[in-house]
Amino acid sequence: MDLSTASQLSPVALSGYQLLVIGSPCYNRGLARPVTAYLDRVQDLDGMPAVIVVTGFNYTDRAIAMLRELVQEKRGTVLDTIELWTARPNPQRDGTTEPEEIMRRAGARLARIDRAAAA
Repeated sequence: MDLSTASQLSPVALSGYQLLVIGSPCYNRGLARPVTAYLDRVQDLDGMPAVIVVTGFNYTDRAIAMLRELVQEKRGTVLDTIELWTARPNPQRDGTTEPEEIMRRAGARLARIDRAAAA
């Protein structure tokens, strides 16, 4: 597993990877500029599965839609979108509203999907 920030040093040819997890804080219902600039540089995802994570004060729906569109423009396949709020309770997801538990359960769910696809 490789972790990277959305910088000039981040890989843009992702064909050697199995999953793209891309996240962004939400600013005024938009995405962080480094994230959009990174996706502009990313090469064709050729159907690569992707998970989108957006954190924000409370409303992240526009940022989720924007990031989904950017991934799909690169021909990525969005498997899941996860939004985490800091100013109001998170929507219940997988039986919890706690951000850490939401992410842990999402990771476990994605691992099950990956194992099933590999079988």
